[in-house]
Amino acid sequence: MIVFSFIPVGLIVESTSQMFGEPFQVVLSDVLFNFRIGQSFVATVALVIVALIWRYAVRNDNLLAWLQMIPTVGLFIAASWSSHAASLADTGFYLNTLHFLAAAFWAGTLLIVGFFSVKEHDGWESFFNWFTPFAIGVVLVMIGTGIGMMLLITPEYTNSWLMTYGQMQLLKHMLFVPLVLYGFAHGFLMKRRINNGLSDNKVRASMRMESVLLVAIFLVTAGMVEQEPPHEVAQTLYFEEKSELGMYWITDEFWGDDQIVWSSPFQPLYYLQPDCSCLHYSLSTSETARVCGQCQYTYSCSSFVYTLHS
Repeated sequence: MIVFSFIPVGLIVESTSQMFGEPFQVVLSDVLFNFRIGQSFVATVALVIVALIWRYAVRNDNLLAWLQMIPTVGLFIAASWSSHAASLADTGFYLNTLHFLAAAFWAGTLLIVGFFSVKEHDGWESFFNWFTPFAIGVVLVMIGTGIGMMLLITPEYTNSWLMTYGQMQLLKHMLFVPLVLYGFAHGFLMKRRINNGLSDNKVRASMRMESVLLVAIFLVTAGMVEQEPPHEVAQTLYFEEKSELGMYWITDEFWGDDQIVWSSPFQPLYYLQPDCSCLHYSLSTSETARVCGQCQYTYSCSSFVYTLHS
């Protein structure tokens, strides 16, 4: 973790050192203590060391083991300190921290339950009883903080689609919608399906699918971190080129007063067809319904591809 955290710091130090002809060690010291990304790395190293020491010091005490959450939460705070939102305003730092923590708690629970939990069919109902309100809470936090950060980073939401950052943000939001649909199904439909004979493997597979969507969102977010955020698209385009995908699908000419909009108010719904049919398949209990779900999923994927190329 420390090695991967140092990579962006090292790249900045190397490029700055070559640009100004300063010694690597001098630039490294300046970046570590005067730049947010360097301060975040220093805090990450310190917190990882504390977490490792604490783990071996209290490994036989279950009560004190809970205190390991302190350096763990600290790692999220350290990562948020060097985020795009934090560089714009103090409010962005708080929003990013809450957003990051909510996503991690949600994803962590799903990954553990979906891939590492003991196979006990009778335990699913009690799990959903406490996880459903918990998931609703973190989703509301994620939506609220996400909108707040979006207003800071990309106030020109649709115009930002001309650039890689905006396209990845759109993809992230498109992945989040089926994720919420899965959460709704797990929270309000799953218990009835279990009582009607839904197998343990089906429940676990559905939880894993939701986990995979979360991991996909994390991967897209990781890509966004490496892109230039277009606070004002027209100004950003002076020193940042439009993405090839944006020029191909949207336009290769853009002026300051232009505004990008959907060509149809229902067009975004086309992209949800595969996800909805996949959800229908994973929650179906009868063989006939599952076969119909497979056919619907195949048709929806075909419609999705056709929509992209039409």
